Amino acid sequence: MLNMEVDEFVIKVTGHADNQIESLHLETNKGRVLDAGRKHKGSSFDIGIPAGHCLGKIEGGKNGHLHNLKFYYGL
Repeated sequence: MLNMEVDEFVIKVTGHADNQIESLHLETNKGRVLDAGRKHKGSSFDIGIPAGHCLGKIEGGKNGHLHNLKFYYGL
């Protein structure tokens, strides 16, 4: 869980995936980081959040393990 301040937003999401999501790395505009999962297992991915935008919502699918994520971002 990442408890954020009122003026703090997720601005970068990266991670690794194989047949499932193996790791997530979330960074905020205040420089804080949340890391979860096994580091560097599977192929890396980078969710392209445009400059000036922030992450608004995350949805995911689970079938025993987390296997998909959908990110929504905005101004």
